[in-house]
Amino acid sequence: MKTFIKYDGNGKIEQIQTVTAKEASIYRRYLKGWLEVDGAINPKSYYIENGKLTEKPPRPSKEMSFDHAQKKWVVDKSLVRIDVNQNRNRKLRERVTIEGDTYDADDKALVMAMAKVHEVSFRSESGEDLHSDELCWIDGENRMKHFNSVSRYLVFLKKLIAEISRRNSEVIISAHKRKCGGENGELSVERIESK
Repeated sequence: MKTFIKYDGNGKIEQIQTVTAKEASIYRRYLKGWLEVDGAINPKSYYIENGKLTEKPPRPSKEMSFDHAQKKWVVDKSLVRIDVNQNRNRKLRERVTIEGDTYDADDKALVMAMAKVHEVSFRSESGEDLHSDELCWIDGENRMKHFNSVSRYLVFLKKLIAEISRRNSEVIISAHKRKCGGENGELSVERIESK
């Protein structure tokens, strides 16, 4: 088995052609300038240095990519942003706990709770009677939680809104800090750009 490797001026492997030893003599004529090595290779694991196939060192973190010009792993700002955004979005979908019960806490739940506060407040202030079936909320286990008064229901909804808002603020601030300076040695896009 032989592998022919086409690479750029920085040693980045652009294309490979793996053939049998018998076919190699034919390929040598047509692939002039390509590096020839024994065996098959994974092009993501190697680069070319001084005309020789060189194995990349282990990737230090998922936020790094290999810089072929420098021949080393470097922080990739786009990978940092992707990781920070994915982590932020995952945390924003997590449930919140109020009085021992868990509740969905995504944007839809927040908007619904805010709308319910306005609706129930308006109807209550207008003197309209609210049926007990209207004073309920579904928890994270799809169980219906009923409230015996408008005031208890409004207190619950306001707690839910406050908890979702608090959690969202913490998650967003944490993501922003990670992108713009970080804490405790975390990677930072701005620190990367200043180097």
